[in-house]
Amino acid sequence: MAESIEQERNLVATTAGLNRCLNLWCAEPLGVVGARHVLETGDIDSVLAGQPQGETARLVEAANGEATRRRFFHWPLAFPEIFGRERPGFDAVIGNPPWDEIKVDELRFYTLHDPGLWVSDEAGRRDKIRQVDRAYPHVREEFERLRQDL
Repeated sequence: MAESIEQERNLVATTAGLNRCLNLWCAEPLGVVGARHVLETGDIDSVLAGQPQGETARLVEAANGEATRRRFFHWPLAFPEIFGRERPGFDAVIGNPPWDEIKVDELRFYTLHDPGLWVSDEAGRRDKIRQVDRAYPHVREEFERLRQDL
């Protein structure tokens, strides 16, 4: 078990530069303007080495933030043995899509931050949500970001 964990750490460290590059590529359409330009202009060496400077460093940080928030999954990094062979890729990928429309329910979301919302009446819930928003503005920002992402 310990050997497997150590091998995983080594793999993550070895592919960290490529992960940053893939994050830049994927983050551009999600609002990190200029992220792909870093890869197209030759500043890629600093990204691969983990030593970006100035605007490149800001873009890498923003792209990594998007990658964390949206849980980017880079198939070639997760399955190098599949994508590194002569005929790369899977023959088929089978998934189980959600059958219902995904929604972010305000009451359920805010209940994670104030479980007492369930026992309040509607007016009490609205008041408690406003209290949470005043005390923790980042919670409202997170809720709005989740709604926007869906």
